[in-house]
Amino acid sequence: MRLFYIFGSPMYSANDHTQLYEILNDLKRSSDKTVKDQDFFHHFEIRLAANFHSLRSLLIELYNDRQVVESLLPKLVFNLFDQYQQRSDELKKLDQKREKDPHWLLNEKWAGMMLYVDHFSGDLKGLIRKLPYLEELGINWIHLMPLLKSPEGENDGGYAVSDYKTVDPRLGSMDDIVTLTRELRKKDMLLAIDYVMNHTSDEHEWAMKAKAGDTVYQDYFFMFDDRQVPDQFEMTMPEVFPNSAPGNFTFNEDSGKWVMTQFHTYQWDLNYYNPAVLFEMIDAAFFLGNQGIDILRLDAVPFIWKKLGTACRNEREAHVILRLFKACFEIVAPGVVFIAEAIVRPHEIISYFGENEYSGKECDIAYNATFMALCWEALSTGDVSVMRHVTSKMQPKPFGTTWINYLRSHDDIGLGFDDEDLREMGIDAKGHRKFILDYYTGEYPNSLATGAPFAFNPKTGDARISGTLSALCGLEKAIELDNEEL
Repeated sequence: MRLFYIFGSPMYSANDHTQLYEILNDLKRSSDKTVKDQDFFHHFEIRLAANFHSLRSLLIELYNDRQVVESLLPKLVFNLFDQYQQRSDELKKLDQKREKDPHWLLNEKWAGMMLYVDHFSGDLKGLIRKLPYLEELGINWIHLMPLLKSPEGENDGGYAVSDYKTVDPRLGSMDDIVTLTRELRKKDMLLAIDYVMNHTSDEHEWAMKAKAGDTVYQDYFFMFDDRQVPDQFEMTMPEVFPNSAPGNFTFNEDSGKWVMTQFHTYQWDLNYYNPAVLFEMIDAAFFLGNQGIDILRLDAVPFIWKKLGTACRNEREAHVILRLFKACFEIVAPGVVFIAEAIVRPHEIISYFGENEYSGKECDIAYNATFMALCWEALSTGDVSVMRHVTSKMQPKPFGTTWINYLRSHDDIGLGFDDEDLREMGIDAKGHRKFILDYYTGEYPNSLATGAPFAFNPKTGDARISGTLSALCGLEKAIELDNEEL
């Protein structure tokens, strides 16, 4: 068989070899699987063989039951083949081109802009008309803020998704996305969108069925009859929004159950202990990738695995899930890349690229949130010594991955550097953080910043900082004062 040289690899066991051979034969024999193009199918076979051991090992690591995995694995591969069949020939050719230049993403030419479609262009058709303007600015990577369907009321700015396969009708349609991605490819521009992995809206179809008492879909979430288990979780789980959404569970009157809601009461956390959830979320991610989207920003990935007695953040299994996603995309759509939205402590961010034998096998890109915060720290003090000290201690990223260095985003600023680093420099960490907060919220004397505090925690006195670049650097105030020098 032409894949023998891969099967002969030391990482492959006899079980891997046998099961892969059987699955491939079942694919070819299955009457409802018509291979559209033998050359493309050959690419699928090669990629599957290269990643099969990882798929099997990761499923075993996640679910800790070889017998369960032996039944899950064929289903997963058949699903991957279905998604591969649905990927257009144009996108398959793009995948092959990017495979031949695996470091295409590391080119320094990429310059990105994050925007809200409704504010920038009204809708997606308007955005297509404005592409020449973005080209003129030198922008070749656009990140559209959440545009998938979400409730009109409580939706967390679109991060409470009610349908992963439908665009918010106010912005356009999925057909508009396909048209947009085609136009972007003509201009060598990239499209990034958010993929919310941790939770859905409580108006998502799965949540609606769970509310109605469907036990199959109740197992898609963390739902409990009483407070016994939720109270055990609460003993070690921090609060994301302690002032606006305290606690991590919400009582749902329709079902009579307590539901895990780490972010807002209307955002229900998904239960990845259930393999059906993993499969559904992989399927939805492929659907988006098959519309021509280049980059999926994986939202809130540190939160996706919950474990009693822990903070339910940065768990080992969260990384296993990311590796599974990556391995699946390496088989079906290797031209699609992942951004880790992991706003965690500096020494933890690096792990979302993947570690040890999986180095570079989780997310291709991560936000350099520490460097962003250090830029604002340096601007407020007029001194780069903290920036130099902290960046000199940052771990190197794995080869082939890259940071996004950015100034502002839709999110608030958390001062993502360790107090210990400040103490090493003889700086009072608590007082320094209070100074930066006061400076950027306009409370410090002579500060021109017009930001606002966000998520104030009355228990600790900590808060994060909200504001656009123009507000925080003083441009907004200068315009208000009509002061040309400022």
